[in-house]
Amino acid sequence: MKKIFISLLAILFCAGGLQAQILKSASTGEQAPFGISPSVTGPQKGTNSVSPRTVELGDKERIMAYFDSEDISDNGGGLNANMTVKACVLMDGSVIDAFRGNKITRIRFGLAANIVNSAVFVYPVTENGEIGEALCEQSVESGMKGWNDIKLDKPVTIPADVAGLLIGYQYKQNRNAYPVGMNEKGAGMNVSYMYFNNGTQGENWYDVGLGSIGILCIQAVVEMDNLPEHEVVLGDVSLEKTWYRTGETFNVCGTLKNYGAALPKAYTLEMLCGDKVFATVDTPVALT
Repeated sequence: MKKIFISLLAILFCAGGLQAQILKSASTGEQAPFGISPSVTGPQKGTNSVSPRTVELGDKERIMAYFDSEDISDNGGGLNANMTVKACVLMDGSVIDAFRGNKITRIRFGLAANIVNSAVFVYPVTENGEIGEALCEQSVESGMKGWNDIKLDKPVTIPADVAGLLIGYQYKQNRNAYPVGMNEKGAGMNVSYMYFNNGTQGENWYDVGLGSIGILCIQAVVEMDNLPEHEVVLGDVSLEKTWYRTGETFNVCGTLKNYGAALPKAYTLEMLCGDKVFATVDTPVALT
């Protein structure tokens, strides 16, 4: 039976600053004038217009992203300016580690409205937050409302020595236009960035302030070589809060993703504090 471990100390360590340190160093820290479509009060009050996932995957292909649903909020986003913009998600080690050495074959992005002057790209990010030369830049004629699935002319091998990848798309932004697709499940995650000229600091990558609203709808499709027979990965693990009193009940949330060639019929989740296992659960949900 497959065993999957949840380390509470590791969760608390990540929540305490490891992820924030990477994200802070990979951005300018400036807040961009990012706006939400005024048609609804806010994305949190909208509905998801595209669901469930319709992407077709080969036997060796897997989605690499913070989420693998195709939900797009009814509320689009955008900058109140006429300019060319790059929109991206910073995928850190928690997302890309299981895929290192394999190839990105497609980039997928979800839109709330059509766009023109489009392209897709992949940039490497070092441990120090430095953004390297593009691993991929490919023109796209246009982007349509909903999900756009772009096959790369030259697949990108995910390097073993990068801290993260900036993956996204370029588009022509117009005033009072809100084409950028968002997913509400990413609320609380500060991983969305945009490259544009803000008039003060010039052209740079900027934090668009989506943290409390959602995450940009961006995913990559990776072709996995030499898949193991069984490989289930636990991700997106979080606690409701950082501190608990002795004897207090807490809930742990997370996602299970299958990166193996076959689906295990049974598995065990073990919760650890340090090296001590204090809770065990057998197959809480069936894998699909």
